[in-house]
Amino acid sequence: VQKMLEATSRDTVRSTGRTGKPARQLKSEWTDAWQPNPGGHQTLPLPLQNMLAELGQGVLDHSTFFSDTAERLKRTIPPIFRTVYGTEEDNAGTQVRDFHHHVKGDMPGPDGEPVGRYHALDPDTYFWAHATFVEQVLYFADTFVKRLSDAEKEQIYLESKTWYRRYGVSDRPMPAT
Repeated sequence: VQKMLEATSRDTVRSTGRTGKPARQLKSEWTDAWQPNPGGHQTLPLPLQNMLAELGQGVLDHSTFFSDTAERLKRTIPPIFRTVYGTEEDNAGTQVRDFHHHVKGDMPGPDGEPVGRYHALDPDTYFWAHATFVEQVLYFADTFVKRLSDAEKEQIYLESKTWYRRYGVSDRPMPAT
């Protein structure tokens, strides 16, 4: 705290390392590591899931993620982890899927009038959510654990196909590799 109180602008740097957006913060080993340079890390990715309009609308209409993020994560992470890391007998995939049965509604157009419908269990929408989760696994492993080889990335993707099938949603949109 004292370092922050005594800092001047010369002790700060604009960094994108925390959110992907520039923010002024005190210089540190962290900000040095995240400075754009050939040996530095890339900025943290923005959340990808809500880039799909249907998924974003479902979150906006039905989720407590923005109003009570901690509650949402506390409720969701354990069954997702059991889906990913659990045995076939301890599979919570259908429980995770069933959280989303009621997540459906109208897609609003620019004037607010409905232009279509969305449903969280639409295979393309559900697979998009899964694919963004896998992308985050790859990103964090590659950034904070070790640089992953192409073979390791492919292995994680192939294993993720097993996780996805545990949800019991059509795997029609899932690429082979």
